[in-house]
Amino acid sequence: MRGLVAPGAAGGAGLGPVFAATVAQAHRGRVEVAGAPGDTRFTVTLPLAAARSRTTGTA
Repeated sequence: MRGLVAPGAAGGAGLGPVFAATVAQAHRGRVEVAGAPGDTRFTVTLPLAAARSRTTGTA
């Protein structure tokens, strides 16, 4: 996935985390953030489709 700013560039609109959170929530997932200045890490967790189909009866 490409970011909204060129690699190594400072600044940006800051919309990447918002998009990631919106997509994750739409799929019953979550986004976690960890790190320090200059080393921020985002972890996106999504449920497996097989797990969802067992609980809802859909694929």
